Amino acid sequence: MSGQEDIPSASDGRTMVVVSHLCRAALLDTLIIYQEKAKERAERRIDVKYRGRLLTGLPAFGFYVIIFATMWFYVLRILIDNSDLAWRFLILHEYEGISWVDVVTQQFAMFSALPLLMITITSLATFWQFLVRSPVESDQRIIEVLWRRNRWFLGFWCVSIVFAIIVNLYSALVGPAVEHIVSGK
Repeated sequence: MSGQEDIPSASDGRTMVVVSHLCRAALLDTLIIYQEKAKERAERRIDVKYRGRLLTGLPAFGFYVIIFATMWFYVLRILIDNSDLAWRFLILHEYEGISWVDVVTQQFAMFSALPLLMITITSLATFWQFLVRSPVESDQRIIEVLWRRNRWFLGFWCVSIVFAIIVNLYSALVGPAVEHIVSGK
C-alpha cells in the first residue's frame, strides 16, 4: 500500500460507536490545542514572510504619528478657540450672534474627540508593534489588526450617536405635546 488507496469502511455507516465522555473531552482538548498551534505557526510564517527592516518601519511609524498629531492639532484648536462659544451656546443658552457653522464645527470636534483618542491610542500601539518592534511590512495585516481592535469602539460610538439622534428627534417632536398636556395650555 502506498497510502493513496481508498480504505473501505469497517461498518455499514449506521453502527454507533460508544465513546466515553472522558475520551471525547481528551480528543476535543487535543483538537483545540492543535488548532491553536497551527494558527500560531501560520501567523509566524506570515510575519516572517513580510518582515522588513527597522529603517523602513521607523519612518512609516513617524508618518502615522505626524498624521495623528495633525488631526489632534486641529481638533484641539477648534475646542480651545471656540470654548467661549461652546460655553455660551451649551450652558448659558445664548443663541444670538452665534453662527450655525461655528456651532456645528464645535459639536463635531466635541463628539469626535473621544473616538479619536481611542483610535489614536490603539492605532499607535499597533503601528509600534508591527512597524518598529516586529517590522512587518504588510499593510493588509496592519489593517486587519486595527479593524479588530477598533471595531467594537467604533460600533458603540455609531450606535450611541444614532440613539442620541433618535431620542433628540423624538423629544423634539413629542416634547411640545407632552408640555401642552402637562401645563394644560
